[in-house]
Amino acid sequence: MSIELHIEDHVAHVVINRPARRNALDADGWTGIGEQVTAAAHQGARALIVRGAGDHFCAGMDLKLDNPLLGRAARSVAQGDAADLRALIVELKGCLAPIRGFPGPTIAAIDGGCLGGGLELALHCDVRVASPRARFAMPEPRIGFVPDVGGTTLLRRLIGPARASWLILSGRSIDAETALQYGIVEELAADPLAAARALATDMAHSAPTATREVLRLLRAGDGRDLEGALALETEAGLAALLSGEVMEGVAAFAERRAPRWVGPASDSQPG
Repeated sequence: MSIELHIEDHVAHVVINRPARRNALDADGWTGIGEQVTAAAHQGARALIVRGAGDHFCAGMDLKLDNPLLGRAARSVAQGDAADLRALIVELKGCLAPIRGFPGPTIAAIDGGCLGGGLELALHCDVRVASPRARFAMPEPRIGFVPDVGGTTLLRRLIGPARASWLILSGRSIDAETALQYGIVEELAADPLAAARALATDMAHSAPTATREVLRLLRAGDGRDLEGALALETEAGLAALLSGEVMEGVAAFAERRAPRWVGPASDSQPG
């Protein structure tokens, strides 16, 4: 897949260009995002827009069997290799970390599906602008994953634990109006790219030092240790992978059937 970088008037555009698969991310996609955001910073861009090509923002992790990340995870789960699974989660987090460290404001321009890892990607940005037709979901637990690439931590901080629990654990999708109401999205626009471009241009022409310092304060959040929270999230994701449930979840997804879960949750049900 292709992750493209264009810089116009001090605004960098990082584009996920894989519309045939709704911009789902394979190994090259995750790596490419980090590389292009880093390149944009090195080239002096003062603001950043992340968007998808075609009709969707990003459908999240590519669950097709030709994604090398799935093969790696499957081998490590089969071998009980906790070290490699932890390393995999940390590597994916590292691909999105340059967005949180970008020296200027970052904006996700969202159209169509913004799902799973795609929503995690959007949450790493400072601001999200969406079209009325955008849809949002974080359904990872439905197939055995934890949203461990920042999703659980960043969503909770953004909308609170109750709404984050509702969205993640139900696996439901919400429309753009609901996302605006919840605070996941800051602006709705018929043309989210045009709106994001106008916003980024305004932001890019503010004083660079003042902008950088404001972002440093805002990204610090509510005083809790963000990096510590992300590390705790990594361990939660590792526990889910080591359970083996994700392999059943992925198989069920591929076979278009309901997963057949076993373990404490089902064992505790009366029967």
